[in-house]
Amino acid sequence: MKIILLMILFLIPLYANSQETTNSTEIEHKYWSFSIILAGRIGGPGEDIEDAMIEAEFNKFSPASWFGSGKSHPFSKIEKLSLLVSVKRYIKPQYSISIIFGNTYLGTTHGYHDQAGYLFIDYSSSCLAPIISINLYDILRIGTGPALYFTKAWKTSSSLNEEDESYKITKVGLMFDTGIRIPWRSAFFAEFITQYRKVGQVEIGPFTAERFNSIAELPKTKVNYDHWIIGLGLGFRF
Repeated sequence: MKIILLMILFLIPLYANSQETTNSTEIEHKYWSFSIILAGRIGGPGEDIEDAMIEAEFNKFSPASWFGSGKSHPFSKIEKLSLLVSVKRYIKPQYSISIIFGNTYLGTTHGYHDQAGYLFIDYSSSCLAPIISINLYDILRIGTGPALYFTKAWKTSSSLNEEDESYKITKVGLMFDTGIRIPWRSAFFAEFITQYRKVGQVEIGPFTAERFNSIAELPKTKVNYDHWIIGLGLGFRF
């Protein structure tokens, strides 16, 4: 909600500037643009990791503690947003090419085993993608292109919040990108994006949990890293 409010406050002077620019007798076309996007995700490997935890018996109800009541496991959540950057260049009036880069935090999955205790697995996916787009007045765009994905999954200690076991795999996939930029033809703009990232399956694990000399293992498992990105951002044309 705070992000949306800031975007609205930022759009008021941009709209005034856009009206002045559009009403001028000469409009300079800007071929380059740069934008920064704050984004969340839908999808990712969380559901597959939960299924694997259920099979490995990390699906127990954790006991109550000083920090609150117990919880049913496994469950997944998103603890932070992600930052993306995009550089765009027009190659023809209706066509452009963009380079999109960013590290997307996909979430964390929590499991609990009766003997071995907690198992926390975080996962992310960095991307580098050249996107060819069709544009309507630099307001609406639809594009696609190949993408290089750097996937990562790691176990986080429940007490020290330190990475313990981690697995990294590079994948070649696809990205489908749509976006809306307003105001039109102003130096600065606000942007709303949606992206579908076709990453494919990735093998992660094994991960282990240990407590009081009891050890339990989440074995190697294949999980689907495909996900959607929805974001809001700001940029400028030059």
